[in-house]
Order: sequence, then structure tokens, then C-alpha cells
Amino acid sequence: MSDLEVVALNMTSEAVGIDSESLLFAKLQEYGMEIRNLISRRQYNDRRRITSFLCNALRERMGTDMDGGEDFSALIRSR
Repeated sequence: MSDLEVVALNMTSEAVGIDSESLLFAKLQEYGMEIRNLISRRQYNDRRRITSFLCNALRERMGTDMDGGEDFSALIRSR
């Protein structure tokens, strides 16, 4: 799984309201055949920490782009 895929999985899980890695990986097991390069939960946590700067930058940019530059940093949840 690439860093980009880890970032996409992290941001998608947040967007749909999955805030537990346990729940996320339980749901992902249902799609094991479609997601052949799924990494372990431990690897996901390590890679999520490494790519957290990128997720934060994307959240900031999305907040800025959504409403013409207003500061939404108080509304954007970061870990």
C-alpha cells in the first residue's frame, strides 16, 4: 500500500465517521479480495503517523478552497 493510499484511507475513514482503527479494519476485511495490498493495522498506524503532515496539509487546503480562504482551522479535526 502506497503512502497516497494510506492518506486516502485515513481521510476517507474520517469523512464517513469511522474513528476506530478496529472498526475500520473490521469493515475492510469484508473487501479482502478487492483490496489485495491491504497492510496490517500496526503498519497502518505507523504509516498514518508518518503521513500525518500530508493529511493536515490536505485538510487545511480543503478548508481554504471550500470557502474562499476563510480560516477553518478550528473546524478541521486533526490527529
